[in-house]
Amino acid sequence: MEERTYQEKVQCIIDTFAHKRTDHIPTLALIGTWAIANAGGTVKEMEEDPQKEKEYYLKVFDDLQCDAVMTNGIVNDAKSSRIVGNPDMFISADGTSIQHLERMAMQEDEYPKLIADAYSFIVNEILPRKASRFQSYPDNYHAMNELIRHRMEKAQVEAELEQELKKRNVPVFNGNVIFPPLDILFDFLRSFKGLAVDLRRRPEMVEDACAALLPFSQGFLGLDPTIPELPKVPVFATMAHSPNFINAKQFARFWMPFYMQLVNPILEKGGNVVLNFEGTWSDKLDQLQDLPANRFAFSVMPEGADKLKRELGHKAVVVTGIDTNTLKIESKEACIEEAKRCCDRWGQDGGYIFATNRELVCANDVKKENLVAVYDYVCNRT
Repeated sequence: MEERTYQEKVQCIIDTFAHKRTDHIPTLALIGTWAIANAGGTVKEMEEDPQKEKEYYLKVFDDLQCDAVMTNGIVNDAKSSRIVGNPDMFISADGTSIQHLERMAMQEDEYPKLIADAYSFIVNEILPRKASRFQSYPDNYHAMNELIRHRMEKAQVEAELEQELKKRNVPVFNGNVIFPPLDILFDFLRSFKGLAVDLRRRPEMVEDACAALLPFSQGFLGLDPTIPELPKVPVFATMAHSPNFINAKQFARFWMPFYMQLVNPILEKGGNVVLNFEGTWSDKLDQLQDLPANRFAFSVMPEGADKLKRELGHKAVVVTGIDTNTLKIESKEACIEEAKRCCDRWGQDGGYIFATNRELVCANDVKKENLVAVYDYVCNRT
């Protein structure tokens, strides 16, 4: 089959969101740092020569066909952390992947300071605590300049990469990020252990802290008030780590109300949203029933996809698919059969995007020949 054009692929994704009939099930490639290993490179080489990021990432698409790729480059950035003296992001022992260290930066008795003036507390206390080079002048000045130069260079490379992907007829699926306040607490301030205690012992302070952090979350959105209408693709991507660790009642109080304050301006301007579940969210699906139809995709593990499809599939897109363990150990023929089962199971009535069950990170996550064969099968299935 002749490869579809860039615009045809974008339109297929838009039509899938709208639950319109499409000529095939769209495919989404969840390519992370696996791209580095696939190209025979290392994170260190990429840091020393930023153009390597384009080379490594694009090599994937010498063989792999898909309707979209999740991001335009490697999201995790160990060099930024290293520049400012923050150990939270670091290169793994394999040299090709990047890990995140969980660290509690804020103590339980500091909630009043966060609530009183979140900006001042984060800038003047949390950042120096997390990043050693922000603790004193002139090192903080030099570190900030180095960080800005690095981030500008990386942004330029990623912009160039997006254009190169477009030349190869590969749209980028994720655009700007939705970072709910509870996830800022969870990921950057109190950690899993601290927040789990806080939700039981000081729920009012957690709720007030979420309200105080809302302007930070709104800043992450990057919404331009002068733009009257947003494109349907790329979509706004929700980073939602905390919901899998809280119950439905806590979700309704601490997560969902603040999330809707972030999402509503996007919806009003016509944008679409993907919500990346960690786990299944099976006890929270009823709280998503009131979301507007044809504007959301939910990326979920296969074990949660059946219930999600039954309860929300009529109004939202389900993003899920083949287990990377299958792609790692099974034969090519067995992987294609599993991809067929995925499409028959979740794609018969539309509203489905085929993907791996998680992002590819390490060299041995999958056999490349199996990955290529599976995506070839789905892309050419009508």
